[in-house]
Amino acid sequence: MDETDGIHEDFDFTTVQLEPRLQLEYRYSSLRLSADYSLQFYGRHLSSQLHDQSMEWLPTAVLGRSFIEWAPSTRHLLTLGSTLSLTHPTFFQLCWYGRQTSDPSELMQGNPDLRPFRSVSADLTWRFTKGRFSLAFSNTYDYRTREFEEVFNDQMIDGQEYSIYTWINTDYTHSFTQSLQLGWKGRIISANMRAHYQQNWMKNPQLDDLDNSKNWDVMADVTVRPFAGWALSTNGFYRSNINTLYKRNRDMYSLSARLTKEFKRLTVI
Repeated sequence: MDETDGIHEDFDFTTVQLEPRLQLEYRYSSLRLSADYSLQFYGRHLSSQLHDQSMEWLPTAVLGRSFIEWAPSTRHLLTLGSTLSLTHPTFFQLCWYGRQTSDPSELMQGNPDLRPFRSVSADLTWRFTKGRFSLAFSNTYDYRTREFEEVFNDQMIDGQEYSIYTWINTDYTHSFTQSLQLGWKGRIISANMRAHYQQNWMKNPQLDDLDNSKNWDVMADVTVRPFAGWALSTNGFYRSNINTLYKRNRDMYSLSARLTKEFKRLTVI
């Protein structure tokens, strides 16, 4: 079912955004310092024939990223950075009108009181390159306030039981991520592999215990160019999610391949 099924045309969602930006960069020998920040002024207006909210201006937010790079040699690069971000809810997360999903016993209903959530993160990355080979290892800590979480409750509507899904703002989330990336760029074969592990601790205001989850991601892609103008690309992806609070495991995987032929003025895929 299309995501817009069940949405009346009388809903109106308007956003206004202004972001003056400042960007600075400084280099000295093997050091590089960079800062890119902006002030975000954001307003939103959501209305229909049944509900009407006045134009709401959210608090001004400081967004951006700064980092320092140090290259002790031509093969090694160390990066220490921090990022400030703000994520706003979408129209479907705000719209209070109930709509069915692909499951006829489920309804999605937005939350017009949903607030944007802020993220403050710090990361440390070590990168090594030698010829055609590259290796990168990174650690990231992320603290998020009022992150969105999907929750549900069961209700009887016209004698039928429905699971009503909506979104709420959580209290806070701690997240720690480790990533390993390997790469090889050859004349005939190029390959990349990324392994990603993430641990999350989320405080939901509706629960007494912390919502603890773990994510494993492994992604690999290989491109072979046996002849001039020809390229065969394959991509594989696997993800495992483990939620210890709800005792729920989810696995996702995909595999794709693409053959490309390049001509002087035309590319066929």
